[in-house]
Amino acid sequence: TVLIILATGIVFGFDTWTMFFTQTQPLMREIMDAPFMQPYQINAATIFVSMRSFGMGLEQSYFIQGLFAVACIVYGMWIWRKGSNMDHRIRVAISCVLVLLSTPYGYTYDLIPLSVAIGIFYALLPRLKLPLLFALIWLSPAFNHTIVLKSAINHVAFITLALLGLMIWSLKKSDTILAD
Repeated sequence: TVLIILATGIVFGFDTWTMFFTQTQPLMREIMDAPFMQPYQINAATIFVSMRSFGMGLEQSYFIQGLFAVACIVYGMWIWRKGSNMDHRIRVAISCVLVLLSTPYGYTYDLIPLSVAIGIFYALLPRLKLPLLFALIWLSPAFNHTIVLKSAINHVAFITLALLGLMIWSLKKSDTILAD
C-alpha cells in the first residue's frame, strides 16, 4: 500500500490522493447511495443493487451485501485451505464467481470472470450437466438491459449466484476426480 501511494504520488503528484478523498470518494458514495433506478444501475451486477431494485433501503442493502461478502470470503478460504483436494483450476473458477458476488460495486462489463469459470468447468468436466443453463448464464450480460428495463428488477447478481450453485452442484454430481 505504501509503495502504491508513493508511486502514485511520484508519477501523478501527491495531490491526487487529496483529490481522491475530497472529490472521487464522495462522488462514488453518491453513486452507490442513489435510489434505484438510475440509468447506470441497469448495468449493475451486485447483490447490493439487486436489493435496492426490490425496494430495500440503503442500510438493509448494504447489510445483505455484507453478509454475501462474508460468506464468499469464508467459502473462498475453505476451498483454498491447505490440504484441500479440489483441483486448483476449479478453485480458480469458483473464486472468479465469489469475487463478483462479494463486491457491492460491479457492472455487467465486469462479468468476464463468469466466462472464465464456465470455460474451466467445461474443459474439466466433459459431461457437464445442464449445458443449456450454463450457456444462458454465459449469455446473460447480453440480454440484461432488456430484462431490467422491462421488469425494473436487477437480476444479474442472482444469475451469478445461480452459477455458483450450479458449479457446486455439478462438482457433486461429477464422477470425475478433481484432485490436485
